Amino acid sequence: MLTNRQKRKISLELIFCGLIMIGVYTVFNLFVGLAIIHGSSMNPTLQDGSVIIMNKQTTNLEYGDIVIINENVYGKELIKRVIGKEGDIIDIDFETGIVTRNGTPLDEPYTNTPTNKGYDVKFPITVEKDCIFVMGDNRNDSVDSRSSQVGCIPLTCIEGVYLWTIRK
Repeated sequence: MLTNRQKRKISLELIFCGLIMIGVYTVFNLFVGLAIIHGSSMNPTLQDGSVIIMNKQTTNLEYGDIVIINENVYGKELIKRVIGKEGDIIDIDFETGIVTRNGTPLDEPYTNTPTNKGYDVKFPITVEKDCIFVMGDNRNDSVDSRSSQVGCIPLTCIEGVYLWTIRK
């Protein structure tokens, strides 16, 4: 038989555990989230099947950030790298594989090959208001803003920014 003191102690421990669970749930719903990489479009940076943690606070995107785009854009969640922001002029020379932003060639050590594959978007392109231009790191095996199926991504469609990989 438990004493009143033991019952109070157990009650307090249960309340404490419940508060911790609510806190973790809140953090994961408001501030961080998980995503799973599907496909090879982000190789060599991220591999198929990798589980990543994202920061859901996406108010200040930077060039080179890896973003998670909600499934409303392409019918499935996309994970791509920010190449251009509102007003930027993006051009691609598909023969040399060089991507330029506002006339300056990009230094892209994260890509595995030059950008030789194009889709149906005509270049140069100016990134639309409140949008970003994204590309996968595996440039010749990535459907991204070079395709009208994806196009420039509205900022409202960004779920989060990649923080780190928790499982490769």
